[in-house]
Amino acid sequence: MWSLIGGGSSGLGLLAYNAIAARTLGIDRFGEFSFAIIIGTLIALLSMGGIDLASARRAARQGADQRTDDVAVWTMLSVALALATVVGLAVALGAPALAGVIGIEAGTVRWVALLGAAAGMRGVFERTISGLRLYHAQAAVRAIEAVTMVSGAAVLAAREAAGEQGFIAVFVAAVLLANACYAVAILRRRGTPAFSREEARATFDFARHAFVMTAVAYFLMYADKVLVRAEASDRELGLYVAYHAGSVMVAAQLANIMQNILLPAATRSADPRALARRVFRMATLGLVPALGLSMLGLAVILATYGPAFEFRLVTALVFAAWAIVYASNVLFASMTISAGPGAMRDEARFALVRSVLLTVCFVLLSALDMVSIEAVACTMLLVELCESLNLWRLVRHWLPDRPVEVGYVLGDAMGR
Repeated sequence: MWSLIGGGSSGLGLLAYNAIAARTLGIDRFGEFSFAIIIGTLIALLSMGGIDLASARRAARQGADQRTDDVAVWTMLSVALALATVVGLAVALGAPALAGVIGIEAGTVRWVALLGAAAGMRGVFERTISGLRLYHAQAAVRAIEAVTMVSGAAVLAAREAAGEQGFIAVFVAAVLLANACYAVAILRRRGTPAFSREEARATFDFARHAFVMTAVAYFLMYADKVLVRAEASDRELGLYVAYHAGSVMVAAQLANIMQNILLPAATRSADPRALARRVFRMATLGLVPALGLSMLGLAVILATYGPAFEFRLVTALVFAAWAIVYASNVLFASMTISAGPGAMRDEARFALVRSVLLTVCFVLLSALDMVSIEAVACTMLLVELCESLNLWRLVRHWLPDRPVEVGYVLGDAMGR
């Protein structure tokens, strides 16, 4: 319940924030703004360094010694803070050079650097909070963050001179406030901060594999938008981001809610494969309703963005299908990586294969001059389906006990 409240607050807040930004900036400037946020997200990836998944797994594994668990949590947070600070400062200092490469203002790059560092730290905080099962605290912080973002964006919308940097600054303020709240919640639960070299080495051992998987996941999530911006225009990018925000990002928010529950649950479960069967049954039963609801929600969201963001039925269908497959993959990946570093290594290796496949497809689209919103979205859907097959293999290999019986699960779902 708390995860649903927190995820709902965060998702609705982000949708409202983007809608206000889109209406205020217009479709062309919204494309530029969206590209800046994408750069900030990539900086957040470097700031996390895979520590987010390591922290969730370690925090969920409670031992007999409470003090040892406390030291482990604070060690991971200390390492994450140091990494986020270094990455943020490096990008901020290199802002003039980076601005010339990516085509945005140096001042915007500095704001984006701060956003990336803060968002990376928030990612680690959220995983740690989930591992500690402080779901009520997470829900409260997400609600505070959402209210801050929306109210700040509304204030900017009332000003005629509001620009991209103003909206990014609001985002930064909301994330920093969320980080402060998370730190207070963990301090109250875990006592005095401490550091352990052994825990730091264990964190890096898991995080280095997690980082590869997460880096490829970010590449798969944002390479399409970079391609659209490079081959099309800011206007097309703005429309593409609107479709993506109304479908895949909504699915990602819902999947994140479930991931915060499933990763700790699979880590503690005596029969994680039985858990996988139940999740597969739920996904089968909800497939058709989810597709319809996704398309309906996308139409509503595009309408809130303004008349320049037109609804296309075929495009909406492709994005809705992509959203559903993506969310399902996130859930099964969460259960698989709970098996430990070996499962993480296997998933990381296939993530590299997916990135190569996507790169080849994008190169072909560019060479054949076939880059369009629909073509890029179909390519992303194809890559996600390949990941579904891989996750099926990993579940059978790494999760112990009985195999997942596809025929039985589908038959049982149809019977119900």
